[in-house]
Amino acid sequence: MLAVYAAGYETNAAGKAVAKVWKNGTATPVLTDGTKDDSASALAVAGGDVYAAGYEFSAANVKVAKYWKGGTGTAFTATPITDGEKDSEIRAIVLAT
Repeated sequence: MLAVYAAGYETNAAGKAVAKVWKNGTATPVLTDGTKDDSASALAVAGGDVYAAGYEFSAANVKVAKYWKGGTGTAFTATPITDGEKDSEIRAIVLAT
């Protein structure tokens, strides 16, 4: 069966945009803690691993380009791509061997 993945954000009860990944309409484990605005705008899937890319605001209110990696039913881990000095975000992600 074909799986459909989507990336984006959903506003939480505190009014923060929270980066999310959905698989077949169901949200996967949370990408962030929901205390800062963030969003996922790109996805790639390889085997059991899901990669989401986008941004998360820093404590200094700067957009930090970031990608998250997780698997089916596992927590996602975040990797910042930039130093957080200037606004940045990721809009595409490609996996290559």
